[in-house]
Amino acid sequence: DVIGGLLVRPQDFDKKGMHLRVSYNHVAVVDSALETDVMCALLEAADRKVLNFMKQNGIQSTKIHVGLAPDEIRTLPVYLAAGMAQEGIVKDKYRFGEDVVELGKTIVV
Repeated sequence: DVIGGLLVRPQDFDKKGMHLRVSYNHVAVVDSALETDVMCALLEAADRKVLNFMKQNGIQSTKIHVGLAPDEIRTLPVYLAAGMAQEGIVKDKYRFGEDVVELGKTIVV
């Protein structure tokens, strides 16, 4: 049974291929009672996937980005516990009047 999912979306490399940008998007958990535990497991698995990709391709650093819309803000503590830091707030990013909390984390090999 599927209980959750997360999209790991590569954005781009720098010109030398040494730095990668990645977004984690569309986190979904089927059972709200399991949300925190499942999200923690998904974020750990995503970080491992990115780190393995980095090692296999000689990438030295990766910037991971997450944007939390207002209806996702309840999950902020989970992201912070996973090593993300709040980097700012973007006004009206998706819809007028909705601010998005921007989170980020850098992984260095």
